[in-house]
Amino acid sequence: MSKSKPHNKSKTNQSIKQKSSLANDKVNSSRRLTNTLGLIIALFAFLLYSQTISYGFVYDDHTVLNENKVVMQGFKGIPTILKTDRLYGFKPEYRTTEYRPVPLVLFAIEWNFFPANPHFFHLINILLYSITCLLLFLLLVRLFNNQIFPFICTLLYAAHPIHTEVIANIKSVDEILCFLFAIIAITFEIKALEKNFLINMIIAFTSYLLSMLSKETGIAFLLIFPLVIYVFTNTS
Repeated sequence: MSKSKPHNKSKTNQSIKQKSSLANDKVNSSRRLTNTLGLIIALFAFLLYSQTISYGFVYDDHTVLNENKVVMQGFKGIPTILKTDRLYGFKPEYRTTEYRPVPLVLFAIEWNFFPANPHFFHLINILLYSITCLLLFLLLVRLFNNQIFPFICTLLYAAHPIHTEVIANIKSVDEILCFLFAIIAITFEIKALEKNFLINMIIAFTSYLLSMLSKETGIAFLLIFPLVIYVFTNTS
């Protein structure tokens, strides 16, 4: 009897290792599937709107780009952008109370390297939209603990015709950035409830601040943040 104990222990340890290995394989397989589906979504969103790269400046683009004297200064215009309203560099009669420095800073940086090149600005719009769709998918996977349902939802989101004007109009990068930073904020809000609360909440708060400084409609997420916690977590 005493000789069989080591043998039984060995079998038990081997069984535990096999179960652990299977669990790790399952996790790795799930991650690979998530990454693959996320890449498909990003490529789909990019290819869907790739034709807009050939477009020029239109309508509201002029107010924040090729007719905005502050943005056209490139890096030198950033300090002025940070302390003035959105249309300060356009025409005096079009002054506004809207403060959206994040997209204007992005435009100034882009203009510094590719001045008066609308094709590059359109390319950046599409790339940011693709990244937004990817992060939205990853967030939904985290919330629903499933890949297929979030994949279908995000594909529908990416292809929805209501987004056409936002992506085709360079000025509307403020909409994209607003939602992009809000998604990042929600993601780190959830991470904060799991581990490293302070660090993740600081990142979440900073991301939300950037969302609000991209476009003021980001204020709607003040309601969405607690709803996400209430619906998708066990936090009281």
